[in-house]
Amino acid sequence: MADSQPLFLDSLARAVEQRRSLEVVGRLDDAQGLPGALAAARPDVAVIEDSLLDGVHLDAVASRVLLLGGAPAPARTFEAIERGAAGYLSRASSADALCDAIVRAAVGETVLDPAVQT
Repeated sequence: MADSQPLFLDSLARAVEQRRSLEVVGRLDDAQGLPGALAAARPDVAVIEDSLLDGVHLDAVASRVLLLGGAPAPARTFEAIERGAAGYLSRASSADALCDAIVRAAVGETVLDPAVQT
């Protein structure tokens, strides 16, 4: 998991750890170490704040990448999907929605926030 706001990152990790079938294998609060952290941890799904991916090439990431962002921006979301992201969720999503999205992304589905789908 990677998010620039440490408190939000801790909340995300706690929410995911509540689901017994999921495990958090790493946390990062900046973009500089992101490629190395992903390579070292090799998570099935990486949950990353969308702004941290600026300049990161998704084709070089072995993990499925689920983006979290503010207000859904369809153009930015679909650009990320074209670059290889597994999906996009709003930061306003519930813990259950996040966990469900992680599970769906892990099995190869593309997950989109309902606001983006609309």
